[in-house]
Amino acid sequence: MNTKLLRVGLLLLALTLLAVFAYREYAAQEERAHLLTGTVEATRIDVSTKVSGYIEELFLQEGMTVRAGDAAARIGRRDLDAAVLRDEAALAHAETSLQRTQSGNRAEEIRAAAERTNAARAAAEKADADYARGAELIAGGAISQQAFDGLREARDTANANLRAAQQEQALMESGSRPEDIRMAEEDVRRQQAILEIDTSAVSDLTVRVPKDGIVLSKNYERGEFVRAGTPIATLIDPQDVWVKVYVTTDVLGDLRITAHAGAGAYICGEETALLDSLEGRRGHPRLKPPFPAVQGLYARPTVINNVETIASLPGILVHGPEWYSSMGTERSKGHGIFSVTGHVARPGQFEAPFGITMRELIELAGGIRAGHELKFWVPGGSSTPIFGPEELDVPLDYESVGAAGSMLGTRALQVFDETVSAVRVVARWTEFYQHESCGKCTPCREGTYWMRQIMARLEAGRGLPGDVEKLEDIASNISGRSFCALGDASAVPVLSGIKRFRSEFEAGCTTPASQLFPYAASAIVESAR
Repeated sequence: MNTKLLRVGLLLLALTLLAVFAYREYAAQEERAHLLTGTVEATRIDVSTKVSGYIEELFLQEGMTVRAGDAAARIGRRDLDAAVLRDEAALAHAETSLQRTQSGNRAEEIRAAAERTNAARAAAEKADADYARGAELIAGGAISQQAFDGLREARDTANANLRAAQQEQALMESGSRPEDIRMAEEDVRRQQAILEIDTSAVSDLTVRVPKDGIVLSKNYERGEFVRAGTPIATLIDPQDVWVKVYVTTDVLGDLRITAHAGAGAYICGEETALLDSLEGRRGHPRLKPPFPAVQGLYARPTVINNVETIASLPGILVHGPEWYSSMGTERSKGHGIFSVTGHVARPGQFEAPFGITMRELIELAGGIRAGHELKFWVPGGSSTPIFGPEELDVPLDYESVGAAGSMLGTRALQVFDETVSAVRVVARWTEFYQHESCGKCTPCREGTYWMRQIMARLEAGRGLPGDVEKLEDIASNISGRSFCALGDASAVPVLSGIKRFRSEFEAGCTTPASQLFPYAASAIVESAR
């Protein structure tokens, strides 16, 4: 009996020890799982389109291996093909008109011009009648929408030819005055510029893979509309893959710090777009309210701070809140980081109390580069109204800068001397905002696109009559009507630039910016000259 009890006791002891060891191993594994987490990451490559349109063909599939130069998609833009044909016809008319104007107007040429006008009028009348008949037929369902669109295009082309013929006849009858020849030459140059723009757009209809890689995801499908500059797919570079491991410590207790690598999207600087990005969706701003503090990441209350706010904490913890409040102004207390870039001797980051002036910051940065003088500057980055030399002594706090007509914003102070073209600077800013527009709302998506086109013309000296006024109108319709502040940011430099330097913008209708302000003269780095 005693032997049997001893055996049972030893068995129970062994089972107990086994259970203890198993639990300790399980707990250790749980602890390791709790302390050690990681992610596999790789360099991401965006495949983007240069023009807007419908995706006619999409050749990429997730997991596919592609090479640089492979066709990724084909953008459908039949309107561009038709536009090129119309541009070529208009250019031919302009060149013929110029030749006849230069050679003088003989009686037989005037008669020939009148005959061409009559023929063009007959063709236009027939096209108008066909279009009117087509409108009746499509209302009754007798013809297709495609056929009706063809009738509309034929009508527009015929009427354009009639106007060109009438202008040509009027020019022939009026004689070859010097101003007539000059206007004919300008018309040829204008038509050449339009044809060049449309031809360049047509050449970009095939989207190609920029680098070797593997297709990670598709952002669009065939038949969807895509905006210029928008990634239609994302690749990863199989040669550049790494693992990030995150370890918590006993000091932090249950606190976990996880770093997420962003794709560099400017729109994700907007707090709700950042939340969408963290949740795995495309970075689009959310409607507020609800605000992140109420419903943020994964619909939970979320506090969002920027790096500068967190960087201010050590000084406050060491010296106390009274020390921090002793700096700055009455309403803008404390200090901040002022980023001074551009045409200064020593650009850099300067930590200074609020209320410091731009004149003092420029002195800290070594002054305007030798041999030059200040032309304009921006106090809070490209999204804030432009300041000139007369605002150098405005205290850099939120209230004073606002009262002076601008915004302190991010305190990214950009300095430009007299060698810089305001048109060129605004054109670069406009390109940036058009590229970074998420496309969610129409005013920003469409407005930035058209502002970029007009700014490109003005910078190249190919601006059209009324372009400056059109820019003001487009920017005014973006401001205050976009879903988030990016739309407002894109409109501000355009309106402010025209207000301060209207003559430079108007000069863009005749003279390239590079001619008025040679770009090499404004280069900061010697190798860029």
